[in-house]
Amino acid sequence: MGLWHGAGWNFIIFRLIHGIYVAFEIYIRKRHPSFADNPLFKTRLGRIISILFTQYLIFFTWIAFQVEDTELMIYSMQKFLIWDFQIDNTIGFIRAHKFESGLICLFLILHFISFRMGNLIKRISSNNLYFFSFLTIIMIPIFFFYDGNYEDFIYFKF
Repeated sequence: MGLWHGAGWNFIIFRLIHGIYVAFEIYIRKRHPSFADNPLFKTRLGRIISILFTQYLIFFTWIAFQVEDTELMIYSMQKFLIWDFQIDNTIGFIRAHKFESGLICLFLILHFISFRMGNLIKRISSNNLYFFSFLTIIMIPIFFFYDGNYEDFIYFKF
């Protein structure tokens, strides 16, 4: 994957972290097969915890994929792992990243709705009105929050 994306160190580190995740999962599944049958993971709370933990690990890995400067990447990863709860610039950051913040909010809302309704994808795809409404809900934040700056998109940096 590092060679495919230009062989930068950040992509090699991204792939290395991803490989560690996969190796750890294979190790746990082989060494402790009963772990998957843990009653906690069958409950609603257990599923929520596993989803949030998986998302946390994915976001951590994306730091290596996105940040180009190695020092800044290591600093960002440390801040991501060790929360210091310094939120002085949070409102300013959200205002500067309206599009991304809107997508995060939309993601959380759709996850909540999907979790409450169950099998949401089948319901949406079975009815044209639902499907059109779903696409509209997705597209409206893009129209309102996208600032037209395509240079931030990672694939335009190569």
